[in-house]
Amino acid sequence: MRDITGVAMPPYRVWPAILLAVWVPVQRSAGIPDASFTRPSAVVASPGTLFRLLRLQDAPLAPPPRWRGGTEIFQMTAPSVVVVRTGTGHGTGFLIDASGLIVTNHHVVASGLMHDAERKASYAMVHFGRPGPDGTMHLLAEPVRAYLYKVDATRDLALLRVDAPVPGLTALPHLTLADAPPRPGQDCAIVGHPSSGMLWTMRPCQVAAIGEMPADLVNVVMLKLASSGKERDDMAEQIRRLPSRRIILTSAQANPGDSGGPVVDERGRVIAVTFGGPGREAESKFTYHVHLDELKAVLADVPREPMFYRPDPWNLGPRVELKDLDGDGRPDLLLAGADRPETLLFDLDSDSPQAFARPQNIAQLVAERKWDFEVGVTTAEGETAAFYDTDNDGAIDLILTGAVRDGTVDARFVVTPAGGWRYESGLKLPLLSGRYLKNPQLAARADRLIRLVAEK
Repeated sequence: MRDITGVAMPPYRVWPAILLAVWVPVQRSAGIPDASFTRPSAVVASPGTLFRLLRLQDAPLAPPPRWRGGTEIFQMTAPSVVVVRTGTGHGTGFLIDASGLIVTNHHVVASGLMHDAERKASYAMVHFGRPGPDGTMHLLAEPVRAYLYKVDATRDLALLRVDAPVPGLTALPHLTLADAPPRPGQDCAIVGHPSSGMLWTMRPCQVAAIGEMPADLVNVVMLKLASSGKERDDMAEQIRRLPSRRIILTSAQANPGDSGGPVVDERGRVIAVTFGGPGREAESKFTYHVHLDELKAVLADVPREPMFYRPDPWNLGPRVELKDLDGDGRPDLLLAGADRPETLLFDLDSDSPQAFARPQNIAQLVAERKWDFEVGVTTAEGETAAFYDTDNDGAIDLILTGAVRDGTVDARFVVTPAGGWRYESGLKLPLLSGRYLKNPQLAARADRLIRLVAEK
């Protein structure tokens, strides 16, 4: 795989510049920080001042909510916050009800999950804590399985559930959602497990801004304001086609490992979920969080049964390039990644819409998943997966995954006759090969293109 993923690339033709370095996940502690964060100064009127101003009105008013202070908020929040650990790192999560339902980020569980063939579901290991007499949290000795129940990649949220007793706890503490949405200037706090801090690290902060991502980000707005005519219309259309979610910005100092942690208000109620920060170090002044409204939408429909999480070939990096490997004038390979290619998707029969192959249309090609590939491979966070549309019907029906040794893997997901997925492990299968394709011509072309990539 080193030969394939290390293929030299010309400068990427990328997603629109407005998306480059917009955000980085504040996810897993793997020894490489995603960005540095510095806390901005904030000028916020005190509750007392606001109350005196409001008293000038004729109608009687209730006093504003009292900020309860760090100690009280920590005691209310921290026992419900858990460590979510996968095979490739860790993130944060929190219990949202007494039944063991846990909220975290999609990107926290997007790689490294374990799979239970009997339950037909994927799971992470979750670590709980218990408050001690000195007010600090103490890690319990034994982790427990938390099965995956739902993922929402657009909102970057996932739901896990602990459905077995937790050793050391007689009941599961949990947080509740705020009744009202957050407002700019509101006092709040985050709790998480930052790689540069300690477990259950709390940081008081303020809500700095609220809006839609990416449309309301300043660099996006400034590009729109600086353009005119057709250029502005084209940019607006590109933004409209991209996935969007409502977010809040806070002045918290989040780190890798904090992703999936709660943002709580002055009463310890959840108003958002931490997920990332600006992509450029010089701009890392804020932390980004999934808005309460998005969280409520995900929680409105919780499946009854856990699910398998399969690798997603469309979980692409910010840079995308189309290549013509065999020189026939038609692109046959999509490469994507950040600093180097992490995804390779082979269109063996060149049936992807050629209109999308133009550089200005690549963003739309990706957003609408119009690249019709028959073989693909991804490598990220130490995991590798190969994807096959074995019968060339436009749907992936075989995924090879697991630890790569000598070009082979030890596990696979296979579509069943009923349309579900079956997980099998303990195998030894070639990762990349045309042998999995039913069409002999496509199989031969796959092997030829794979060799061309490896030679480069």
